[in-house]
Amino acid sequence: MEKIATKSKRTGVLFIIAALVIALLAAGLTYMTVNKFVSKAPVWVVNAPIQKGDPLNADKFTTKEVPKASIQKGTLKPGTDLTGYAATVEMLPGDVLKEGNIIKLAQSDDVSILSARLKALNDKNLVAGEIPLDSIKGMLSGMKTGDKISIVNVYTEDKVLKSETIINYCDTIGVRSPGEDSSGAIIVALTREQSEILAMARERGKVYAYLLPYGTTKDDVAAVKKAETPLIETESTEN
Repeated sequence: MEKIATKSKRTGVLFIIAALVIALLAAGLTYMTVNKFVSKAPVWVVNAPIQKGDPLNADKFTTKEVPKASIQKGTLKPGTDLTGYAATVEMLPGDVLKEGNIIKLAQSDDVSILSARLKALNDKNLVAGEIPLDSIKGMLSGMKTGDKISIVNVYTEDKVLKSETIINYCDTIGVRSPGEDSSGAIIVALTREQSEILAMARERGKVYAYLLPYGTTKDDVAAVKKAETPLIETESTEN
C-alpha cells in the first residue's frame, strides 16, 4: 500500500510540474504575441501624392510608429539614402515606403522615368531627345545612363560632304535597346535650342554620337572647341 501511495504522490507531483511548464509556455507565447502587436517600430509614410517616375528624397516622407507585426518584408527604414532614386509606382499619402516601389535611376532602362532623370539634373530648360542607334551600334554595350556625349552632323551641301559638331556636350539619360517595334536609340538631355538643332540635323543628314572620356566636363569640351577646325569638307560621291 505504501508503494502505491508513494507512486500516486510522484504522479501527482509530475502532473503539477507538467501543468506549471505548460502554463509558463502558454504565458510566454501569449507575452510574445501581445508584445509583437503592441511593440512598435518606425517606418516612412508618404506625406503627399507621388507619381511614377518622381525623384525621391526624405522630404516626401514622414516617420510614423506602427506595430511591428504590421511591417511587411521590404519596408524601408526612415533615414534610408534616397539619392538618385525614383518611384516605380504611384504612391498616396499614408502609403508605407517599400523597397519594391523605388528604383535607382542610373540602373533603370525604364523609359517612363526619363522625366525623373531630367528633373534630377536641376535644369528646367532641359528636354529629352533621341539619337538613332545606328550612330552608336558599336558602343551600346559599354554605354550607360550618365555618360557624356557629343553629337556630330554629316550632310551634303552643294555636292560637298560636310561634318559639323552640333552639340558639344550632353548627358545620356537612357539607352533603349532594339526591339520588334524599335531600332533602338540613346536618350539625351538637351536644351530646347539644342533639341531644335538636333531635329534639323536629322532632317539634313545623319547624326553620330561620340562618347566623351569619363570625367569630362563642359569646361574641358569648351577648351577643346577653341582649337577645333570649324568644318571638314570633301567632295561628295553623290550625283
